[in-house]
Amino acid sequence: MNIVYIATSLDGYIARLDDECDFLKGDNSEPNNMDTYQKFYDSIDEIVMGANTYKQITEVLSPNNWPYDKKSYILSKSISEKNNSDYIEIVNTFESLLPKIKNKKIWLCGGSQLIKLFWENQLIDQLVISIIPVVLGKGKSLFKDFSEQTLTLENVITYNGIVECYYQINWNSSLPNTCGN
Repeated sequence: MNIVYIATSLDGYIARLDDECDFLKGDNSEPNNMDTYQKFYDSIDEIVMGANTYKQITEVLSPNNWPYDKKSYILSKSISEKNNSDYIEIVNTFESLLPKIKNKKIWLCGGSQLIKLFWENQLIDQLVISIIPVVLGKGKSLFKDFSEQTLTLENVITYNGIVECYYQINWNSSLPNTCGN
């Protein structure tokens, strides 16, 4: 099972144009709900991310300490150095990654290019999108140039001004034509 668990601005951006993610916080209306994240994290087996997400974590968010204690695959043709964590494995091709994650519960951590690759191959089972209460106006879009697909809303959780939406993907269903065409 492959799950995208990611945060976006209200207008659908996962990062600013310069890759900065400083907006990924709530409105301070209540304490952060780390219980939701911790339950999700405890439920997954391994993590997959792209090069930009890996660089954001290792260069900005947690430069001296890999924050995950689960096997983490970095899909990248440009990264070759080994991080000092035993949890990290750099994988050069999508095809070589797939057997490694088969029959496991995977967190597709980001970014949008990695998620699009899984999307286009219909290898995403669930989307968990935390909508942050900010409009950026521009940035790196989560769903830029994705193929059209229907989703089923399964759950909504709100905390600290954040709306966390849980969607099941309906790969075999088509969208009805409701525009009168």
